[in-house]
Amino acid sequence: DEIMFCSMWSDPREFPDGSGPGSWWPEGPARRRGLAFGPAATTAFCEANEIDVVVRSHELPEKLRGHQLLHTDRVCTVFSASNYCGEAMNSGGVIVWDSTSFPNFAREDRDVPESGTLREHWALPFDDVLDLMQRHDKADQSVKTFVAARQEMISRADRAQFISSTPAVIEDKIVEYLKMMFVIRKADLWRAFSAADSSRTFTVTKQQWAETCSEVLGEQFPWAHLRRSFLSEAEAVDDRVQYAKWLSRFTIRYDNADRAYVGWQRKVLISIFSHFLKQDLSMTAALRLFDRSGTGYVTALEFQQALHDVGAAITHSQACSLLRTLSNLQSSKGIAIAEFLSLFTTAFSSQRMVCKDRDGLDWCASCLEWIGDFVRRRTGMQTLLDFFRSADTDHNGYLETDEFIAALSCVLTADSLEAQIRTARGERLTAVAEEIADEREWANADGDAQHRLRERLTQLASFLDVNGTGRISLLEFMSGFAPRCEIEMRMDILEQISVTIFQHRQAIAMALKRFDRNQTGLVSSSQLQQVLLKLNHALSCEAGSPLTDLQISELVLSLGSEDHGQVRYREFLASFEFVDANELAGKPEFLTVGTANF
Repeated sequence: DEIMFCSMWSDPREFPDGSGPGSWWPEGPARRRGLAFGPAATTAFCEANEIDVVVRSHELPEKLRGHQLLHTDRVCTVFSASNYCGEAMNSGGVIVWDSTSFPNFAREDRDVPESGTLREHWALPFDDVLDLMQRHDKADQSVKTFVAARQEMISRADRAQFISSTPAVIEDKIVEYLKMMFVIRKADLWRAFSAADSSRTFTVTKQQWAETCSEVLGEQFPWAHLRRSFLSEAEAVDDRVQYAKWLSRFTIRYDNADRAYVGWQRKVLISIFSHFLKQDLSMTAALRLFDRSGTGYVTALEFQQALHDVGAAITHSQACSLLRTLSNLQSSKGIAIAEFLSLFTTAFSSQRMVCKDRDGLDWCASCLEWIGDFVRRRTGMQTLLDFFRSADTDHNGYLETDEFIAALSCVLTADSLEAQIRTARGERLTAVAEEIADEREWANADGDAQHRLRERLTQLASFLDVNGTGRISLLEFMSGFAPRCEIEMRMDILEQISVTIFQHRQAIAMALKRFDRNQTGLVSSSQLQQVLLKLNHALSCEAGSPLTDLQISELVLSLGSEDHGQVRYREFLASFEFVDANELAGKPEFLTVGTANF
């Protein structure tokens, strides 16, 4: 396998001035397959194996040609697919040799058909070919050949006009391609930026930005020119680029036109955070888990150790993604523990994302943030952590139901809470109710009001008690009341999962076609799970598993729940797209950001 991989992925390089590395060298900070090789390697290989020339493929030739000669014509790259992936606008190439011409290379003379050994073509799209075959089905071969040649000539002319007259369109295609690469190679870019950022300010100069992008993504792109397309004024202050903020702009989203399978991301996230909730940690234990040094701050290393200790259902690469976000936020001391808990619990809160399907609790999820904000403003406490501490009167690290009710009864009134519930349900308020909702002083003076408020707060306590222990842990409390955070950590997890599926979508589709023998586009949930587990195992041998078995199970379970255990895999695999958050007119799900007062 290693020999096949290296034969496929190793690429020839040439330096016109004769400089450059030795015969073989790794190219890029995270290249895992093959090496780059120079003329010396080619000469040694050909002499050792008594061969005249190396013909290979894999790389799109320069200037969008169908072939490229290197190393004094001893290496020839032949790229047979024209207009690669339907958008590269390149010619396709073939070599035609016979006993008299081998191993010589001669370019085709466009005015002399079938001349030369290096020939290029521009194949029509499959749909156009099918249309021609159907329209000329009864014609003889000579007519079909004439029609095909004419259509190729017309298509070539359209391509030439496109390339010469619309450079802006070509630049747009480069920009779209690089958006994808910014996401796929985000970890490599982060490492390279961090290496250039010796002062740990999370900034680099514009020149360093261009050099780093060139190093990681390739020097064939005009990075100095592309700065205007990719760097906003907010990200480049005083000639310095805030690279952490810049990298967070680019992500991958799941965008299905029919809204099919939109819930799978939520369920995967819930499974991750639920692992922490099930620990049912007391306040002291939760604080000790994250703030091990007792300084009141959480460092990236402390968070990494916490993930390890609880056996959180995320992979090493996903943990590294989370640490990138934390590193962007922390000061020299780290992140304040209250801020960290708000960030962490908001990111993965199951209550925020789904409402428990239990009688009488339909109002809870929609009112949680209002209650949390109301409590902070009415009590004057700086954080929800402070409120939790004050409410925990028996100091056991948990809020019993009576403690929870007593603490909130001092802040909320029955009428103000009922008014908010009605607003959340979309009911029209009366003038009196609007005054109540406007937070005027209303006391729980009469017994009926006290009873109604206690009943609602009992429901709310039950809603927050995810583990069903009859008490509320700190993480359960924070997951309910924490405000939305400016940087959403859950995007790191979703991005890594989605990129894994996108990058290997063709391999996944090919494997699933073996089950889908009638080409229906449907497979069973168990068949999809089998393919994803096999893919995950294969990838783990190279760089560690990108997904956990639990994440795969949750994903498959979610997809199969809509169609009675069947999955429309083609539709699912075709629904990922790379986006620049700055360009989104309407923020999509999981990209909405806001400002929080912790």
